[in-house]
Amino acid sequence: MKKLLDPNIKNYYSCFFMVFFLHTSFCMVLNAQNPEEEFTRNDAIELVMTKISPPAHHDGPVSIFVHDEKLQPGDVIEPFFSKDDIRINIQAPSWLAWIDDHPTAGFAHPTRLVIINQQTGEYDIHHFQWWPLLNGTNLFMSDSARNNRNIMIYSDLNIIR
Repeated sequence: MKKLLDPNIKNYYSCFFMVFFLHTSFCMVLNAQNPEEEFTRNDAIELVMTKISPPAHHDGPVSIFVHDEKLQPGDVIEPFFSKDDIRINIQAPSWLAWIDDHPTAGFAHPTRLVIINQQTGEYDIHHFQWWPLLNGTNLFMSDSARNNRNIMIYSDLNIIR
């Protein structure tokens, strides 16, 4: 009876598939991103600008701020003022955006706080009536924050100098 495959050809195919598998695995490892760098601040800004703000029903001015440093586990965000005890405890490295949906109104008025997981890009939107404090510190309501284009990334008001 005649053999269908020469033993040398079998070894060739085995070797070919092993090299192919190793090459593919190596390429996947090279292309994998470091999980600490998966979602950058620029990615967070793009997400906020294209998918979150402004809402479709909004017809007034809006101002958008993005904190220039990552939030760390253990950080606490709370509104400047609240009758309720609203506290958000950060569980993972995250980016923080604050959308002032009515920047010409006095407070209290609707604002949105967006917390974006720095590893996955998943986000949560929290509705506040006041500006946020991070660990008791005001991030966005100072003149320096409002005049810093790296922090106030968008406003359709003429207040950026």
